[in-house]
Amino acid sequence: MIRTTGTISRLDRVRRSAVRRGLLAALLALVVPFGHVVGTDLGLPAPSFRPIFDHLTVDDGLPENTVRTVIQDRLGFLWIGTHSGVARYDGYELVSPWHPDMPRFMTTTLLEADDGTLWIGTALNGLWRLDPRTQRGEQIVVPAPPEAAAPATHVVGLTQDLDGRIWVAWAGSGLCHVDPGTRLVTWSDDPDAPPEVAGAPASRRLSDVLADRQGRLWVASSDAGLFLHEPGSARWVQFQHDPRRTDSLVSDSLVSLTEGADGRIWILTVNGVATWLPQRRAFQNHVPRPDGQTMHNYCLDAAPDGEGGLWVGAAAGLYHLDPTSGSFDLYAHDPADPRSPVKGPVISVCRDRAGVVWAGSWHAGLNKLDPVAQKFRYLDHDPATRGSLDDDAVAAVLEAADGTLWVGTGSMATGGSVGALDELPPGATEFEHYRFPELENRSVRTVQA
Repeated sequence: MIRTTGTISRLDRVRRSAVRRGLLAALLALVVPFGHVVGTDLGLPAPSFRPIFDHLTVDDGLPENTVRTVIQDRLGFLWIGTHSGVARYDGYELVSPWHPDMPRFMTTTLLEADDGTLWIGTALNGLWRLDPRTQRGEQIVVPAPPEAAAPATHVVGLTQDLDGRIWVAWAGSGLCHVDPGTRLVTWSDDPDAPPEVAGAPASRRLSDVLADRQGRLWVASSDAGLFLHEPGSARWVQFQHDPRRTDSLVSDSLVSLTEGADGRIWILTVNGVATWLPQRRAFQNHVPRPDGQTMHNYCLDAAPDGEGGLWVGAAAGLYHLDPTSGSFDLYAHDPADPRSPVKGPVISVCRDRAGVVWAGSWHAGLNKLDPVAQKFRYLDHDPATRGSLDDDAVAAVLEAADGTLWVGTGSMATGGSVGALDELPPGATEFEHYRFPELENRSVRTVQA
């Protein structure tokens, strides 16, 4: 089920500053819950408030406007992979820490390794490693896969396992791992591979790879479903769609994988999202449009929201999957609103440690949404708006048992505004004002039921 709804963090130090500013503002104005806005493509009614998205584009310093991948490193910087290289964002400016001998290639995936180095997968130029401290990069020499007619060039997934190995998924070339110290590359289907990493998925048409916190290795394919290798096992287990079972994988054409802080494995497919149910060794499937509208169901990337739900980049835009109801909110582009998401597919998603959601688009830059900040809306006094708050000096607030909000206002300064008691009944959008010009201190400072 879909409910449609119509932006790098400034790092922890900037975030803390923003919080302090927000607390100060809260003393000066009244806050009310923020709601979703509904896009028009499904004809659903829109709630009162509209989420605000900010955007980063080439005008702000992005190398290119197609953002294929976004990650946050241990220092809080955002690394943004585009079709013309990588940029680093510190909340103020975008820079490309790029040595002249490194081409500005089409970036497809990024990984920060345990030692702080950045591993970069590309679509045409293979695998690279960048040391952010020296800003020196090197290309990893990858031999051709066994029995392959051509070398591997297109990286689609990167992950690091508990033993420190870098695993690389290739489109059309299979799976290999790299020793980050020696840079030695070993293909999984190489007959001389060590036993603990030997064996390969039954498909070379891969789309992603994920090493989870339990030491398991997951491999997504674009044509043969999902493959799982568990610690101590000598074989890969394959999971595929079975039309006779509702708890089978929703599709055999997979796009990407992600793991939540709770250990939940999410599988993005061309027909929705699947969640791994370990106790049943089965899947729970979530399809935005069960009626089969392909564009709405084509899911590309995701980031857990920290509360059991999921932010999902899709061909239709940016979804949020509610873990309780299983419904999808679609944050849609509105041509009349420049603060709505940019138009087009969302192909990469990252949720940073401050809770800010970054959604990379196709040819339109990077969207930024701060759901935490937007859970509150500031109301102030506006002489031109009927029913606005009587005064910006809020001295008392009370919610009555029936949900009515009572607000005491008025300046305590000499010559300030006359005190008032403002009433906002449940569901109302305008305050009623009760003024008390006889008040000595010119302020309603206490409200009791």
